Amino acid sequence: MRFLVNAAITAQQISWVNLIDTINFVTTATSVYNVFRAVKLNFVEMWDTSALGAASSLAIIFNETDTNLSSNQNMITDISMGVIPAHVKARPPNKSLSREWHIGAGPNNTNAFALWTSASAVIDVDLSFKSGTTGTSNGAQNACAGGVVGALAFRGLDGLAVAGTKFLCPIGVYQL
Repeated sequence: MRFLVNAAITAQQISWVNLIDTINFVTTATSVYNVFRAVKLNFVEMWDTSALGAASSLAIIFNETDTNLSSNQNMITDISMGVIPAHVKARPPNKSLSREWHIGAGPNNTNAFALWTSASAVIDVDLSFKSGTTGTSNGAQNACAGGVVGALAFRGLDGLAVAGTKFLCPIGVYQL
């Protein structure tokens, strides 16, 4: 999934619930429900350019904590130089909590990673999803306004609706 950043980001925490909330279906004008129940993070790739003579930087840190569990954190950074853009492609470390499947509800709603970017970054997030086995779905953590009933709607990487997010989906994708 690709996101375009519209404002500078400093230590923006992205939770497992945020990742599950990226793909939803609309049931009423104000209600959206998650399409998937569990998520696994494969990698995050970011690019950022700067104005000529200036520099911009990117960073991601994998938060390796969960309820009663902890492992090493891992930070990956890059800085643009001249006309060469900053570029980061980060995979969660092997045998880390970030490489595991996560559900969004309950004690598993911890942060998956944190981001630092300028207002011109492009972020690709590669995720794997699983559906629930019970046929039920969780409501998205934030309500919507003016949703088209029956539509497949996307949210920003932070789980917020289009009016409040710093992460915009590409043109042509229904973002609510």
